[in-house]
Amino acid sequence: AARIDHPSISLHPHTNVKGTNSGDAGIEVTLDNGDTFVVDYVVFATGYRVDLSRVPFLANGLLPDLAIRESFPELGIDFQTNVPGLYITSMPAARDFGSFLGFTVSVRAQAQVIGEAIRRQLIESGAMAAYSPNPLSRRHWLVGAGPSRIQAGSPPV
Repeated sequence: AARIDHPSISLHPHTNVKGTNSGDAGIEVTLDNGDTFVVDYVVFATGYRVDLSRVPFLANGLLPDLAIRESFPELGIDFQTNVPGLYITSMPAARDFGSFLGFTVSVRAQAQVIGEAIRRQLIESGAMAAYSPNPLSRRHWLVGAGPSRIQAGSPPV
């Protein structure tokens, strides 16, 4: 899609996230084609019935580390979970932020909040200059519309 066409993003079409693990270097992601890489951020946005144990890439790695209350993830004001770099939006965020988040119309606002949070983190860590308009030069990113349509992206080496 034109909106994600960027030199620092490479797509892995027709793949799904098979597993994830957290570590000191970031979140290790394994795709179902065997590719493995470390990412700084995962933005997870899916579904209407919240049951994170049914999301394969969480169940196969990060789920035991994730703080969950009443089947919903515990989120900070920027949608970040207790796992650094893991953001969850849409219906799973409704317990902390209200039912409006379950609707597609709220996705743009959620993306802006998450993008700004990531930008602040990159500036504070010194990984990005305060004036830089593009944090995509950082390692890998994942974007997705649900567990069956996760697209993994990474900057070319």
